[in-house]
Amino acid sequence: TEFLNPNSVPRPGAVGQRMIDLLKDGDFRTAIVDTLRAWAISMVIAAAVAVPVGLVVGHIAWLERPIGFVVDAARAVPATALIPVAIIVWGLGDEMKWALVIYSVFWPMLINAMYGARTVDPVMKSVARPQRKLRATLFMTGSIVRAPYHALMSIGPNPE
Repeated sequence: TEFLNPNSVPRPGAVGQRMIDLLKDGDFRTAIVDTLRAWAISMVIAAAVAVPVGLVVGHIAWLERPIGFVVDAARAVPATALIPVAIIVWGLGDEMKWALVIYSVFWPMLINAMYGARTVDPVMKSVARPQRKLRATLFMTGSIVRAPYHALMSIGPNPE
């Protein structure tokens, strides 16, 4: 009289017990640490490249169209479609994992960093222009604050 076959869909108690057993297993904990390390390294590399490129592209209007075309084309290719190519190029090691995660998170970070650079307050631009400090002022006070915020929003929940 069970609605679901327990062999296909285990009961919550069995799932909880298995989770406790796995957390006690040293190999499982090692795999979790390795996964988190690969994720962290990939995120740092992607942010280190995407945020500065997004700042530059967001500030230089004539770059947006050609870069936007490349971003839209590359973003349309899912990372899972690149797994066979990544295995051939990098093998099954950490480099392959890093490359796929970097590819996955680079595009949203880039787009959000571009958006953050474009959202510099027009009043700030008009005040900075006569002082001949437009680029330095905008870069230091506007974009440096906004772009990383928008880029990091692409990988986590909105902090507001």
